[in-house]
Amino acid sequence: MRKNKLLEIFQNGQSVVNGWLAIPSSFSAEIMAHQGWDSLTVDLQHGVSDYQTAISMLQAIGTTDTVPLARVPWLEEGIIMRMLDAGVYGIICPMVNTREDAERFVQACYYPPRGSAVSAPSAPCSVRVPTTRVMPTIISSPSL
Repeated sequence: MRKNKLLEIFQNGQSVVNGWLAIPSSFSAEIMAHQGWDSLTVDLQHGVSDYQTAISMLQAIGTTDTVPLARVPWLEEGIIMRMLDAGVYGIICPMVNTREDAERFVQACYYPPRGSAVSAPSAPCSVRVPTTRVMPTIISSPSL
């Protein structure tokens, strides 16, 4: 498993340089991944990518040490778990407006007893995904 270099960057008080992937193309994802970004986000909310396209984009990102992230369409546990199973190291989740929403989101990222996530990894070893989910680092608004 490759290490999550975003955590190291955050722990050192530095900023992350993240690229955004709205074009549903593994070709463009691979080109972007080879440009030196710290991370790349596959946009499933406003982009036109679907789950199947996201998988091929993650495989392309996996050819580098760029950290794969995803922005899911909404706060729905199923797609959050699917993207984590696909190998993303972090989730950007819209529509998290209350403390209860934040708790629901975090529970979708953790295995029991802390959360409600189930494991069914869908990514091949070539994507270099973790075999167990990394405990998420929560960055939240003070208002939650």
